[in-house]
Amino acid sequence: MISAGRVLVIGFGNPLRGDDGLGSRAAAAIAARWPDVSVLTPQQLTLELAEPISRARLVLLIDAAAGDAPGSIACRAVTFDPAAAGTLHHHVAPAALLSAVHALYGQAPPVILLTVSGRAFDFGQGLSPAVETALSDLIARVAGLIDRRQSA
Repeated sequence: MISAGRVLVIGFGNPLRGDDGLGSRAAAAIAARWPDVSVLTPQQLTLELAEPISRARLVLLIDAAAGDAPGSIACRAVTFDPAAAGTLHHHVAPAALLSAVHALYGQAPPVILLTVSGRAFDFGQGLSPAVETALSDLIARVAGLIDRRQSA
């Protein structure tokens, strides 16, 4: 359960699909390092996450991505678009989920999406070497975000 004023980390992806398991691996590392940070590890973003997101002061979404050089890290603020709340399906995009939170609860916390570009998304457990190497840099970025929020 997330108490008001807390950081919520949502590490999502399928740990049985290679690099797609990055979110759950990162979330486990974050939970071990910061026991006061709330952590969820769904396989995908769904509307059911709106309620816990609404109670957080900061939400960090962590996922693997395809496209860029394997191991590259991207970090961006998620912005909401009121029109996106009407495009909800079983799996939702970060902006649509944030829009739903705002529509349902009248406000939404800051949400930051951190992604690491993956190489291997086939069936299998374990991260590719490039993503495994990037994991420590990702955790360092998360540390900076959490430390800034906790000192604010």
